[in-house]
Amino acid sequence: MAEEKRGRGRPKGSVDKTPRKRRGGDMANLPRVLQRYQLEGDNEFNSTLASFQVEVIQLRSQSKHHVTDPDYLLGSFQEYLGLCSKYGMRITNAGAYSAMGIDRKQASEWRTGKRRQSDPRFKELIDLVDSLCSMNREQLMIENKIMPGVGIFWQKNYDGMKDEPEEKAEATVDDELKTPEQIREQYKYLIETDDAPTKP
Repeated sequence: MAEEKRGRGRPKGSVDKTPRKRRGGDMANLPRVLQRYQLEGDNEFNSTLASFQVEVIQLRSQSKHHVTDPDYLLGSFQEYLGLCSKYGMRITNAGAYSAMGIDRKQASEWRTGKRRQSDPRFKELIDLVDSLCSMNREQLMIENKIMPGVGIFWQKNYDGMKDEPEEKAEATVDDELKTPEQIREQYKYLIETDDAPTKP
């Protein structure tokens, strides 16, 4: 008589009583996890970064209940600047937005006026945050602490900067029929002077 083939795993209906590690986690437990990482970490920077992130997360959880109050969010941003100074961290857009309880999309909507149009203080707040972060990026570039390509990428994506194409005056058939005074008058907007008119 052939042996009955047994399947893999536990019999149907049995309960696994062995505690096992599970992937994933609860956002509410994240500060506690970071604190453990802070204590167990061998690298001093990682330990400092974890401590910094714990306080930013706590600040974010408070700010999320006050996203309709720009004065409160300004205070949160100021606290974030204090944390950056305390832990020696660089000011970043992502960090500032997180401390204020918002994300990049919300910041963009406040900046462009898609949301909170009735209160200009929201746009002023985001403009202030972006301006200070932009100053930090420029300082990093001046001190050669980041590659120019990275700095330019950040400025284009966060600061709205773009390349300005060089304008050149090219002679045409009509130009050959004009006097030098007429040509000078036509292209005087290309001459860089304090009283130069704007391009027509």
